[in-house]
Amino acid sequence: MRKYLFGFLVGAALTFSGCSKLKVIEGEEGIAPLVLGNVEFKGGAKNGETDTYSGTVRVFPKEIVKIGCSAVNASQGNITFSSETGFIPPAVPLNAMDFPSCDSVAIDTTGWRPGSYTATVAISDSQGNTNQSNTFIIEVVPTVKIQNVVQSGGSATLELYYEYGVGTGSLSVNGTTVSPFPSSFDENGAFTHRNVQVPLTSNTASIVATVEMNGITGPNDTYSLLNNAPSFAKRDNLDHWSFVGCKLLGPSDFNPATELGLDAHQDAVWSWDAAGTTVTQTANNKPSTLLAKVAQSATPLSITGRWRTTNADDDFWGLVFDYRNNLNFHYFDWKKSTQTSSSRGARIRSVTLTSAAAAAANGQFWSGTDGTNITTLTKNETVAWQNGQSYFFRMQLQPNNVRITVTNEADGMQVVNLTQNGSFSGSWGLYNYSQPSSIFSDIGICPLNYGLGYVFQPTVTDPDNDTLTYTKTQGPAGLIVNRLTGKVSWNFPSIGTHKISIQASDSRGGLALLSYTLTVTAPM
Repeated sequence: MRKYLFGFLVGAALTFSGCSKLKVIEGEEGIAPLVLGNVEFKGGAKNGETDTYSGTVRVFPKEIVKIGCSAVNASQGNITFSSETGFIPPAVPLNAMDFPSCDSVAIDTTGWRPGSYTATVAISDSQGNTNQSNTFIIEVVPTVKIQNVVQSGGSATLELYYEYGVGTGSLSVNGTTVSPFPSSFDENGAFTHRNVQVPLTSNTASIVATVEMNGITGPNDTYSLLNNAPSFAKRDNLDHWSFVGCKLLGPSDFNPATELGLDAHQDAVWSWDAAGTTVTQTANNKPSTLLAKVAQSATPLSITGRWRTTNADDDFWGLVFDYRNNLNFHYFDWKKSTQTSSSRGARIRSVTLTSAAAAAANGQFWSGTDGTNITTLTKNETVAWQNGQSYFFRMQLQPNNVRITVTNEADGMQVVNLTQNGSFSGSWGLYNYSQPSSIFSDIGICPLNYGLGYVFQPTVTDPDNDTLTYTKTQGPAGLIVNRLTGKVSWNFPSIGTHKISIQASDSRGGLALLSYTLTVTAPM
């Protein structure tokens, strides 16, 4: 890019005929021509009356200020520079001008550090007489390349490239100083760069960066972010939603542990936490149930909750239903892995024992081998639970049908789905056999047609058509946000008011956040 600064030098010398003119040409749009001044040479190239110009031309590094002239008979001359930037440009000779067109001499600012430079024009005649009275200012505007602007949450990372070494100044982004010079910059070869964290809002599309160097303020340059952030569609009723959920049960809703059949293991030990929302079976125990006081009846019920373990053992947990006594009931159990005669997997089984047959039948609880009094009705032996993983369970009880589903909390995928027809009544409870640290929490009960799960599919758009991923940043335990689709699901909503926030990310720093309140009410 070339910059032109207009002006005139007029003079007469010993060997001059007529007037001599020197001009520095500035062609920037919107900037008025700058007149350097008039000089008269009398009796040779002696100082005469002068009108020294003190104006300023602004250029960017590497730009050129072109020198031109017309009808100049001087045979020698140059332009010299002074500066406080620590860099003194070399003199520019005038005798190389192609008279009379005078368009071959230029001031090349490549390598000049940002700052103010005083240019002094000296013209000599063939006898060596010099006039050195004309000066003007070249102001080199500081610039920093900003590359790879990537937004991430409330800030953006910028790569800054400064080509001219150490200076005294600062970088401001959106009016805030974020990278002082020279502490963040040093001279390291042709370019230097530093990463800078710039505070932004989640939907910022561009930033304005300004560089101040050696007392000179550079331009306010606008830089677009490399990608546009996604956004959630607005919904008038999204600020506060209501949903009918299940009634949470606590210690007062359950009877003491009940042994099932007869077994050599120790008794079960069920302990509630202080909040009354979690109960843990801690022993390597006999087959047992923590029986609920709310009995199954002709009214269909939905039993919900969560289960996990922190123990490395690999035995049984599950649910009891159609319980009439400890020798007559149905149950669902799920074993982690195959062990001797005991197979992994989930099963629904029917138990009809007599006292005399109970001891002989106890091995069947472990092995899964069917006998006269214990029968497997349906099973899936391909699935195994994992240590430390949290699962949601739902048991839908009807007088002639039971359906039990288990869902992985981490990804919302259903891993167990067993259904059995029959004639069911009696009570229901939690089941455990030989699995220490078996943790049940958020146990709820509701009519069959309620509490079937809260589901919400948000609408999200991304201007760049990036692949989006979703996470839950706030919300109750059990509420799942599908990582790939953004679908919000809560299989077992608990009673109360819950704050929910969902974040969408384009994996290139673009983020969007949706927040709302969900109130879950009890149906019973």
